[in-house]
Amino acid sequence: MKKNLWLWTDKPVKLKPEKIFMARIKIEIPEKFFFKTEISVRITDINYGGHLGNDSLLSIIHEARVRFLKHLSYSEKDVEGSGIIMTDAAIQYKAESFYGDDLLIEVGVIDFSKIGCDIIYKITNRETNKEIALAKTGIVFFDYKNKKVVAVPDKFKSKVVRGTPLEKA
Repeated sequence: MKKNLWLWTDKPVKLKPEKIFMARIKIEIPEKFFFKTEISVRITDINYGGHLGNDSLLSIIHEARVRFLKHLSYSEKDVEGSGIIMTDAAIQYKAESFYGDDLLIEVGVIDFSKIGCDIIYKITNRETNKEIALAKTGIVFFDYKNKKVVAVPDKFKSKVVRGTPLEKA
């Protein structure tokens, strides 16, 4: 038994369930990735489906972000005197990854605003060159002492914009 679905706009429209498509996120890929690092999939990263879990992939990109910042002589609590806060995250899954896979995570930065930017991650199986996922984390810069959002530090932006493509740590 199929139920009728209605889309309410200025006039109600009857929708057929088989014609409904879920919206999908699309992550913009930067022109250049400025940093790359390798992380192996640990046994604790495997979910009950026998592959890399979505929560673990988010942890892996967190580790890649910390390594990226360290490569620039920063930490999440100190980027030219400001900290960072993650405002959102999105992941597009492309393929499974399994225990022992060596993942290559390429990192780029795009979409600067006055107070933040997006960090983009391309995750690939190093051995097979198969793309595992694309991910994005939105960040804003934050003054933890005064508990307020602050402007993107100019020195950080200039380091990222002029960075040598695919520096590795």
